Amino acid sequence: MTINIREARLPQDESAILSFIIGLQDYEAGLESDRRRDPDFAIDHWRDVQHRCAEKHGAMFIAEENGEPLGWAFAYEEHGQLLSRSRNAATASWPNCSWCRMRAARGLAAR
Repeated sequence: MTINIREARLPQDESAILSFIIGLQDYEAGLESDRRRDPDFAIDHWRDVQHRCAEKHGAMFIAEENGEPLGWAFAYEEHGQLLSRSRNAATASWPNCSWCRMRAARGLAAR
């Protein structure tokens, strides 16, 4: 099994991205009852992601195997303090990407 990660190609990858947005929202709805489930959510979120990536020098990626999309992620510049040290602990903020939110929802640690 060879997985390839590449930059998203728009508009060709939009239908796959929309299906991933819906799938993640459905998954998260099982954990959090406040998740939007209306038919417009995926389009609204997709437009927001595109806007944030355009405004904040972002990038979108597709993971695929044998040309079939498996997942996606996006990231953009967010200026601020990444690490802060308190008296007893250091805390890190999560990068702004779907993959990181998915890992957080599953209780997985950042790497």
